[in-house]
Amino acid sequence: MGKEMVLVLIGVGAVVVLGILVLVARTWRQVHQGQAMIVNKMGSEPKVTFTGAIVLPIVNKAEVMD
Repeated sequence: MGKEMVLVLIGVGAVVVLGILVLVARTWRQVHQGQAMIVNKMGSEPKVTFTGAIVLPIVNKAEVMD
């Protein structure tokens, strides 16, 4: 019974890690060189990035500027 439980926990952990990686890959937005991305989050100040950021579709809004 112990080996089966360990295998189940490893399987569940692998599925969770894979799910997190898929979530990050789907929500990552990158900008081209010479552009900036402004991400409006729940806080009062927006975040400005020149490389890329995670943008959640319903919670955040991203605008790209030259």
